[in-house]
Amino acid sequence: MIRNAIYTVYDGVEYRIFCDRYGKYILVSHDKDDESKGFIREDDQEEIYLKDITPSEVSEVYGINTFGIYKGCEVGVRMDDKTGDKVLLGVGDAMIASKLEFEFDERGVYMKWVPRDEVYLFEKKEPMPNYFK
Repeated sequence: MIRNAIYTVYDGVEYRIFCDRYGKYILVSHDKDDESKGFIREDDQEEIYLKDITPSEVSEVYGINTFGIYKGCEVGVRMDDKTGDKVLLGVGDAMIASKLEFEFDERGVYMKWVPRDEVYLFEKKEPMPNYFK
């Protein structure tokens, strides 16, 4: 799974968290069983369940981003395709992009789809102690 978002732990389970435009903190789940914890189904086409929470209801908040080693270079991993066979890699350095044959996407952004088995994937977790401030 490619993760590039903010997460927290609620009731012993890790969830993605975001703050909406009204300043409400919301947890995101894809598990129907979470309806028993007060999550409400958001979208009829996808299994997305949301729950409003207060900062006191969760433990630490942290960012998780997926990175990869591709041909000896560390790159960002943006997403995978629907089959999970390929991943979209990104870099901001033009020299690295040229070496790895990435394509220009926009100013300072170069991207390339590659087979997943050609990339060593790993995550970096960064605490966000001031998220609720």
